[in-house]
Amino acid sequence: MHTLRISTLRQRLQDLGAKPCHEDRLLRGWSQVRSYDVKGSPAEIFFPAALRNALPTIEAELEGLARLHGEYPVSLSPTLSRTAGEGANAAPSATSNNDEIARLLVELHDGQMVESVLLPRGGLCVSTQVGCAVGCVFCMSGRDGLIRQLGSAEIVAQVVLARKRRKVEKVVFMGMGEPAHNLDNVLEAIDVLGTLGGIGHKELVLSTVGDVRVFERLMERCDLQTNSYSESVRRSRESGSPVNQTNWIPAFAGMTPPPSSAFTSAARLVRPAL
Repeated sequence: MHTLRISTLRQRLQDLGAKPCHEDRLLRGWSQVRSYDVKGSPAEIFFPAALRNALPTIEAELEGLARLHGEYPVSLSPTLSRTAGEGANAAPSATSNNDEIARLLVELHDGQMVESVLLPRGGLCVSTQVGCAVGCVFCMSGRDGLIRQLGSAEIVAQVVLARKRRKVEKVVFMGMGEPAHNLDNVLEAIDVLGTLGGIGHKELVLSTVGDVRVFERLMERCDLQTNSYSESVRRSRESGSPVNQTNWIPAFAGMTPPPSSAFTSAARLVRPAL
């Protein structure tokens, strides 16, 4: 499997003679689940010959990154459904009602399983790791510890899989795994989804348990504007997550974005998500 990371896929395309415009067209078509053709210009004419010949193999590998193993609808009351859509960055569907929530059991290329969640109003929750090393007492994801990281292409592939079922306009990185512990792949996926994937950066939400070591890097991102924490009472946070025993919130709140960061022009909000 050559396509676990977007950067690896780009290099592979370059080796086949692709220029940046060819790479972007392929990634845009894949991530948005649409044709590679643009304004009447078919891909067969636009792509280099070597890339055209390799395209069926590449498409098959991308298809195999994330396959639907099972779909499990979640029934909520109308009030809870509205709340989920407003607060959790949710996802509508071409195959079902836009207010429905569904858990997708996703099989990766190596047989490992992760979960994505379709939520109301165009959102999707994706996984970033197989398993998790954090050990939050309320979460089953880390019961067996961390098994492996997801590549950036595997993360984007979850969005592709969901888009084949519903319209996806928002993505929250809050599924299986701790995104901050797989930051290179997560940020690479965010870059693709926020540009070629056609999703606004304000609609790409990274959720973390609060590992203070990653915040300095995240502060350099202009698309990180709102930060929330799951419990406003420190004692409750500490009982639920080992990471929160370090009381990271004061350290984070005191951080100042570097002067060169585009983040300085945006308001920063730290809020409890109760």
